[in-house]
Amino acid sequence: MYGKDNNDIELKHSSYISGNAVRLSGVEILGYNDFNGCKIADCYNIIDSCYMEIGDDKNIDVYHLAILSPDSITSDGSSLLGNRVLLAVKNGKPICYDNVISNQPAIYDNSIMSSCEIFFIPSEDDNNGNFNTFCDFELEYWGGQGYKIGWSIGVKTKDQNLYVVGLSFWEYSPGLTYRKMICFEYEVGDFPLEEYNRSMIEMVRYDKNPWRE
Repeated sequence: MYGKDNNDIELKHSSYISGNAVRLSGVEILGYNDFNGCKIADCYNIIDSCYMEIGDDKNIDVYHLAILSPDSITSDGSSLLGNRVLLAVKNGKPICYDNVISNQPAIYDNSIMSSCEIFFIPSEDDNNGNFNTFCDFELEYWGGQGYKIGWSIGVKTKDQNLYVVGLSFWEYSPGLTYRKMICFEYEVGDFPLEEYNRSMIEMVRYDKNPWRE
């Protein structure tokens, strides 16, 4: 993987939900920040967020999504307080996924390299998604200044649950003298998001399907 990930670091803390608050175990919480009715412990920074309405005229589920990063992810990755978290506040109820977002070292300069995935909402009208199945949202990463890599995780809702419908990885050299793109797609409902692991994208990079057939 590009940079040091959580496989290289022993994690001693984990996120959990208590009532309507997102907390981090073993950490003194000095305060909370409000996120659409959900309380987020102040040891987390909100890197990115988005809003979705899923459903029809009879039933609409409202999602407020956020990517949370612990304060102590340092520039060299040597101190990691816990995993980055994908937070989904669905109809006011928080759900945490601590197995999805990358634990790349933080970026403090003007590099175009990102530290982790951010939200991308495909437009059905513009047909600008990365997968054949139209996704409710994608998590995209881009990195590199010369040689570039990137990946996307496509997510769609079904029966009020979140599912992975696609995983893609791409890399290319300056001037596109070398370019590679690998993509795996799944039926909606087959691959629950809670079964995804951030290390799976490395398998995609080497053309191995990380999800069981």
